Amino acid sequence: AAPGAPTAQAANTNELQWVYTGGPLGGLGYDVRMHPNNPDLMYVTDARAGIFRSKDGGKTWQPINNGISIRTGETGDLIPIFSLTIDQNNPDTLWAGTTLDTGIFKSVDGGENWQKMINGIREVALTIRGFTVDPRSSEIVYTAGEVGSWEWSGKPLTGHEFDRTKGVVYKTTDGGKLWKKIWEGDNLARYIWIDPRNPDVVYVSTGIFDREAANSDYASNTPGGVGIIKSMDGGVTWQQVNNGLKNLYIGSLFMHPTDPDILLAAAGVVTYNQGSGVYLSLDGGDSWRMTLDANILTSVEFSSSDPNIAYAGSFHAFYRSEDGGKTWRQQTPPGINWGPEGIAVGTPIDFQVDPRDPNRVFVNAYGGGNFVSEDG
Repeated sequence: AAPGAPTAQAANTNELQWVYTGGPLGGLGYDVRMHPNNPDLMYVTDARAGIFRSKDGGKTWQPINNGISIRTGETGDLIPIFSLTIDQNNPDTLWAGTTLDTGIFKSVDGGENWQKMINGIREVALTIRGFTVDPRSSEIVYTAGEVGSWEWSGKPLTGHEFDRTKGVVYKTTDGGKLWKKIWEGDNLARYIWIDPRNPDVVYVSTGIFDREAANSDYASNTPGGVGIIKSMDGGVTWQQVNNGLKNLYIGSLFMHPTDPDILLAAAGVVTYNQGSGVYLSLDGGDSWRMTLDANILTSVEFSSSDPNIAYAGSFHAFYRSEDGGKTWRQQTPPGINWGPEGIAVGTPIDFQVDPRDPNRVFVNAYGGGNFVSEDG
């Protein structure tokens, strides 16, 4: 300071206070969902901060974790919610699941209150990756999960970089009072899709970009994986439907809104990225064709109002299709990651295209918070 200039004084700590400004903390985002009848009513999850709800299209957010009983972290205040799904039959009913800790929670009042419902779940520390509700009945719900190596093997088994995981699918036919395991395999399960024409036809995607399959072996360059599985009898039996897939780590799967035989899949994992990209099936998964060759795609989605418009994303880039996923254009400039300038946005782990506007896209980012684009 110049001679005679006043010196800074330490602030009186009794006068300092923190002001809550709202919004998800942006620690480890996962799902983003819109109310089917009111898209301005939105929900997002964060594996550090739990569940948040917006009633004004994402402008402001409020935490809604009453009844979410699980807390983790060094200080015991993290709320480890990963997945969330809205019951399309009754949108006041929500399902949410935790990362680790085997937490399945149900709300019947739009998220105001939650009840834990894990009767029948066998795993001690299951990560709940996704839910889907049968269009015929809200009592029938599927959930997809990840089983860590220490649980299935009795000790931690790390691949080249990540845990070697197995996966499970559970089903309830009584609204969550009792769950029954209907599939288990060598990679985590995430997205579940039901054919609305015949709800006994069910698809499940397996794998994600930052886990390695239990049947992988990095020393022999064996990627392993499971790919996409399909059931024709409501989960009694399953078959792999991977014809044409060059990578079996399917981090995202999306069903066409008017033709359920058309499916988009995003493939890729950090450790085994050969064959990463977007795949399109026009025949209910019987065959797949790569339509975008790009590194470690993590999310893909059709616009519900204009299914010719589709989006795909990775840590490095955002892509748009205007012909139903057959061809793609990179929206972000080469060498510049997606998202607002100057922000490390993380991995786009889940999308929600506004059903009123195919150019309005919300993204929940794995390690980067929540973002919206209003120009496609």
